[in-house]
Amino acid sequence: MPKSRQPRRPQVGTRGHQLSTEGTNGSNGSRTGGLSAADAELILAVLRELKKGDFSVRMPLSANGLMARIGAELNGIIELNERNAKNLSGVATIEANIRTEELLKQSQILFAEAQEASKSKSAFLSMAAHELRTPLSVITGYLSMLQDGSIPPDKAERPLRVLMGKATELNSIVDDLLTAARIEGGTVPTDTKTLDLRQMARQAIGRAEARAGLLRAEMDHSEPDDPVAVDADREQLARIIDNLLNNALTYSTGRPWVMLTVTTEDGPALIIEDHGVGVPREKQDKIFERFFRIDDPGLGPQPGTGLGLFISRELAERHGGSLTLERSELGHGSTFILRLPPASGVHAATLLSVAPALDSVPAS
Repeated sequence: MPKSRQPRRPQVGTRGHQLSTEGTNGSNGSRTGGLSAADAELILAVLRELKKGDFSVRMPLSANGLMARIGAELNGIIELNERNAKNLSGVATIEANIRTEELLKQSQILFAEAQEASKSKSAFLSMAAHELRTPLSVITGYLSMLQDGSIPPDKAERPLRVLMGKATELNSIVDDLLTAARIEGGTVPTDTKTLDLRQMARQAIGRAEARAGLLRAEMDHSEPDDPVAVDADREQLARIIDNLLNNALTYSTGRPWVMLTVTTEDGPALIIEDHGVGVPREKQDKIFERFFRIDDPGLGPQPGTGLGLFISRELAERHGGSLTLERSELGHGSTFILRLPPASGVHAATLLSVAPALDSVPAS
């Protein structure tokens, strides 16, 4: 009796080719009932290739019966997984491209911010050097003249007044620069108290009286009968009002006129109006930026850092309030409104019950 032919171990072909089925079906001992060892080995070979991630492998479709059905099903699963892998690869590519675009945009934004920061730093250094140089030059010149005897002691009174004024100006410039740096660094100390906004406004008028007198300015004042209680840092609130008053007096071509109104309509507020030069419409959204200055030929060069309104708005917002330019018209002046949240609690009640009556506004 002749020996039966033994099936060969199936061999995996190159990518994109079917696996060899020699000895499993066809004329060489095929059967349609179950699976032979060679059939099982072929299926295992296909699965091993799939495990490696090779979706190009296929089961041969020349078999009949059960092996044919298994081959067809397995090939269908392989093709489905191949399509899914391609789709996933495409999705991953799209996601990677989107992410790359996002990173590119972020890099462009960061680069623009870095350039802007560099420009701001250069502008800051240039402005600081210019503003500090003027008072320092005057101080140095007068001190040299006093030292070498060019100015005799009996003529020193006026130079000493000039020196004091320039020293005060220098201190103000340095204070603005330090405050702006602290604001940006979030290190501005705050000592909040319950204050009467009417008293704060009147005290600011008192501080501006000397300068207003020199300019022959007219300053009016209006306030409600009852205290207007707010929670604020006294020095910071005074600084805001002083900045607004000084700007109103500075940016006027003729005899300055300034009106301060304390009101409780829509919450505690201080309204400062002037008949000054006004702010051009195209520049009104920039007046609260650092180093912004109004260049008006009728005014000539004005001292200062251009930080006053920037500092004032930042301080107002740190108190939970706001500082806005309500109106401005060239040649007809501007109106600024400082709003603060009302004080609450026992301190406000005490202020409202025992607040002393205020004196009349001094004539200007």
